[in-house]
Amino acid sequence: MDTADDPGPRQCLCCGVWMRPEGATPARFPGMAPPWGDMQCQRCDYLGAGKDPGNRFIHVETLAQLNGLRIAFERDRQVRRIPSAGHLPAGRVSINELVAGMELGEAS
Repeated sequence: MDTADDPGPRQCLCCGVWMRPEGATPARFPGMAPPWGDMQCQRCDYLGAGKDPGNRFIHVETLAQLNGLRIAFERDRQVRRIPSAGHLPAGRVSINELVAGMELGEAS
């Protein structure tokens, strides 16, 4: 469904790879990368943020392992009557906050 407002394909400002318009399907624009943000492809956006473009997000298995650790820690804390927030030195984050942030996609 083309409209006059359809910007059409654009090039990544960094590497020049062609990106399909926002919301367009790969079938409609074969061989083109999806738009990612700030007129950049995903790879350039990740590199610009100092992230490894091939491994930015945590694997689901790792998140499940961390969640299992959190449950075990909480059980141990309850047995020892330690508050769930624990006693963390300055600058440290509890495993509850770490896992909750990952589940919400806030991890970096």
